[in-house]
Amino acid sequence: MVRLPDELWAQIWECIPVHETPMKIPFPFVATWVCTSWRRIALGTPCLWGNVRISIKFPVQLLKLQLERCLPCCITIELDLLWGPWTGHKIQYRSEDKLALAISLLSNNVERCRAFELRAVCFDVDGVDTYRWLLKEIMRPLITARAPHLERLYIQCPEEDHPGPLFAGGIPRLTDLTLLATQCTTYLPLLHGLVSLELSCIPHGNALTPSDFQNTLAACPNLTHLAIRNQCITYDHLEGRALILPFHLPSLVSLSVELHHVDRHFARHFFEGFSAPHLESLHLHHFQWESYRAFVVAMCKDPTPRFPNLSKLSLFDVDILHTVLDQQSRNYCLKLLLCFPSIKELVIHTYDPGDSEFLHLLATHRKELLCPKLCSLSWLRQFPLEHEESLLRGLISSRALLGSPIFKLSYFRDAFADLDSETQDWLHQNTRVELRNPVAFVEDL
Repeated sequence: MVRLPDELWAQIWECIPVHETPMKIPFPFVATWVCTSWRRIALGTPCLWGNVRISIKFPVQLLKLQLERCLPCCITIELDLLWGPWTGHKIQYRSEDKLALAISLLSNNVERCRAFELRAVCFDVDGVDTYRWLLKEIMRPLITARAPHLERLYIQCPEEDHPGPLFAGGIPRLTDLTLLATQCTTYLPLLHGLVSLELSCIPHGNALTPSDFQNTLAACPNLTHLAIRNQCITYDHLEGRALILPFHLPSLVSLSVELHHVDRHFARHFFEGFSAPHLESLHLHHFQWESYRAFVVAMCKDPTPRFPNLSKLSLFDVDILHTVLDQQSRNYCLKLLLCFPSIKELVIHTYDPGDSEFLHLLATHRKELLCPKLCSLSWLRQFPLEHEESLLRGLISSRALLGSPIFKLSYFRDAFADLDSETQDWLHQNTRVELRNPVAFVEDL
């Protein structure tokens, strides 16, 4: 291993997460302490030092050293201000000198920043004043800063703590924006070039009006990815359907939506007026029954398939049952599949055995072949099903006979091991079985 090329060592070190290193510091620092060869490689590879993670515990002198060693490369800055009762005695920037140095370093280097991430949440009631003061001081130079190379901006900060719109000096290259618990209305001037937008309004109460959300989407004509976590639009004060605005995203390719019970009005009104002719991937996360039902009703409002190019549908912990698997629940399962005749890949991650109704419908529905283009099925169940072996065999066999074979079946590794050996062998012979670990699957959803 000592004969590996320097470039290969550098690529290996880039893959080591900060949290797995001693004292949770960037690995290049560790490499410089191991031997002269590793020190030479680390110091001679500026891009290794470009992932700058600033936390309240990270020594400011190491921050200064890291920013010097990554010159002249563009950098990623992660500003981590997750504040809890355990952090009080570990704060590096309580002294004015250290704080002034950190602010100066941030101001002088933000112009070569390619990605900026802010995570600021306070879990300590007693320390909230210190937390807000520190956040305000550190963020002050960023409010008017210019970031000509910035492409990705990630902000996780409660609205009441947010210091205001950052980078008012201009972000001409911004393409990827994530706002968690922070409204996007103050960032409207920055949205024109976006191709990726993720929004979350946790806690509820800072959701946008339909017109605000409409203006946000209108400012992103090139948007290809949109993620909505929980209710981003409030309809509480609207009277009549005339005020519900349509949402048209002609370039959108991927849509991810996470909705709970309180989001049922959003699910209905958003999807009734939503169109995306080039949408290829739809991810539904943590839909509770009321929101799931509202979504299906909205999609069935127009008998014409809303997303003619949709090829992948992912259902992650979607509550398809009202109480039990009754006829009403079965009807909604059928309606959902009928809405998406073009899908080629179906991913179902479930904690409820009742979700097997989707498999029954795909295998036995006789009036018309459901999802005729389906060729890849990921059945990611957490608990065993009754008659699971016969259900899987029937699904694979019937789809093949109907001219729509399942070419790939993805399964959790442990769940597949629960099947009897005869069924395992039969599945391997009749389709390509892909076994993966639960964590990896969830990340791919």
